[in-house]
Amino acid sequence: MGKKFKSHNSLKRYLIWAEVLLVYFMTIPFITAQQNEIDHWETVIYDYEDWKYFVGTSEPESTWRTLSFDDSSWSQGPGGIGYGDGDDRTDISQEPAPLSLYLRNKFTIYDTSAILLAALNIDYDDAFVAYINDVEVARVGIGATGDHPAYNQPAAELREAIMYQGFDPEYFMINKTKLEECLVEGENILAIQVHNFNNTSLESMSGPTISSGIRGRRKSPGLRIGSLHAWIGWMPICWVTVILPLWMDLITLLISQSILIHLDLKSGLT
Repeated sequence: MGKKFKSHNSLKRYLIWAEVLLVYFMTIPFITAQQNEIDHWETVIYDYEDWKYFVGTSEPESTWRTLSFDDSSWSQGPGGIGYGDGDDRTDISQEPAPLSLYLRNKFTIYDTSAILLAALNIDYDDAFVAYINDVEVARVGIGATGDHPAYNQPAAELREAIMYQGFDPEYFMINKTKLEECLVEGENILAIQVHNFNNTSLESMSGPTISSGIRGRRKSPGLRIGSLHAWIGWMPICWVTVILPLWMDLITLLISQSILIHLDLKSGLT
């Protein structure tokens, strides 16, 4: 009856993986349900907008990630910002290239309750950490969550920007719980630090975009509809029509196999 296993160890490993995958996949319908409540997406920051920036030749003030920080002494230019490698709107070339670059962009939200999700699209070289109102919302390639990398801390590895090669930028979803922690009604600040792997790795930051998934059909004041990357519009459809059914099939398979295994154990088969 059922499938026989050569050893209890292999059986235990199977059960452990089955339970881990089952717990993980069971969370997906809740995410999909939240996405299905979104009526449309609106953009709060576009990639070509002007950014305040500080080239990391020294450590900026510790409050640089906050809205109240005075950035009037910082330089300003349109994104992306980089070291003259042909894909930047703002060229900050210097030799040797510093290991870091700091950016700030203010945006206004009038109704935080209408925002269910947010998406940060960003193209970078080699690592970055992003904050909204001094709350970390995304990080790749440097340090650990919650720490603040020093201006002269290198990225963990090389990573080439991809938009100039014709690819879409990476995206990072910011869920409702995180948004409630960092977003306020009125003025907000997106602050980003970008880090090079070394002084010869030309740093580049395509101006990031932030888009918000809106619950209602009305257009929120201060937000702008359109200019979203194509993946955003298709994401809820893809979850519901493709990914979710496949995952539900896998969940069903895991449950059925686990039942057979337990039946085998009860009947004394090994």
